[in-house]
Amino acid sequence: MASYTIRMVTFHVENAIKKKPRIREEVEELLEKTRETLDVWSQEHDVLVEGARLTLPDTPPGQIKELLSRMGYGWKDDGYIVSVGHIPGETGDLARLLEDIAGRGLYAAIDMPQLNWSIALHVSKALSQLAREPVFATRIGVSLGSPLLTPYYPLSWSPGNAAKATVALTFPNYLREAYVSGGTTGMTKAMINAAEKALSALEHTSETMEVAPTGVDLSISPWMDESSLGLVETVAGVEVDEPGIALGIRIVEDVIQETLARIGRGVGFNMIQLPVAEDSLMKQRAVEGKLTAKTLARLSGVCLAGLDLAVVPKNEKRVAGLLLEVGAYARAKGATLGVRIIPVDAEPGDTVDLGIFGDVRVIPF
Repeated sequence: MASYTIRMVTFHVENAIKKKPRIREEVEELLEKTRETLDVWSQEHDVLVEGARLTLPDTPPGQIKELLSRMGYGWKDDGYIVSVGHIPGETGDLARLLEDIAGRGLYAAIDMPQLNWSIALHVSKALSQLAREPVFATRIGVSLGSPLLTPYYPLSWSPGNAAKATVALTFPNYLREAYVSGGTTGMTKAMINAAEKALSALEHTSETMEVAPTGVDLSISPWMDESSLGLVETVAGVEVDEPGIALGIRIVEDVIQETLARIGRGVGFNMIQLPVAEDSLMKQRAVEGKLTAKTLARLSGVCLAGLDLAVVPKNEKRVAGLLLEVGAYARAKGATLGVRIIPVDAEPGDTVDLGIFGDVRVIPF
């Protein structure tokens, strides 16, 4: 029988932490205490908690290098997942700044609230330079719309006024099984059950850590065989490249909204996520030639991240166009959408090693 896990509890810390001389030690201590607290809750409730994350408030571009110097290197190697927040897309020397962030094992998002070719090309060029080390590009996303309080990386954001905590789940197979046995009613019941358990973990951790327990992001995000696409294709009754797939996404997101209406305490995106490199079925569809960047961008019209962890050939104008395309969907929906695209010097059909995500097929535009 399929089950669910608590994907992460994310701490969105206050501005004051950046002024402390021992910022790295402060962050490590917060994460270590969080993990210990979550381990206790996990044992008591027999629900696996996968990890903890910490998001710093945004820093003016001119001050980020000094912050990075104090943060140091090796965050990924140390097992700590930390974001330095959001960076304006028009920032000068953006590529070098992103390399400095990702090379330390840290995460960040590029803000692109304005839709114009000049900024899109500037961001695209920076992503192309960053993706000379493809793994680095997995740690940087593009945020199209206003920043949101969400536990999900790399678009996570901290308002900085007070410490807050959010939580998310890994539960695609659990929801798929509930849908197969009970339709949308069964999926709604299963989602409510998982959401309430996630909020319990959040409350317990927040009380111990003395932060505000803000809420749960019910976005459905995969991890390899825990496939978001598997859920969507089951509900839609068609595969990702076939007409009708958007309705499957919409049905699942209607269930998310109904669940939020019943439990409250929702934060963040609360939409389907379809990251190519993170979903075994998405990777398979790429090998089968059923994914293109344009197809995934189109799906952003009905979900949070259609164009996510997608590896494409290096082409600055086309990548810029994809950013603008998804940005247009974000504007039409009045929502914030994300893009994580990895432009490499390769051809469609080639494979690229993305570290923990394994080999990923390059897809055409």
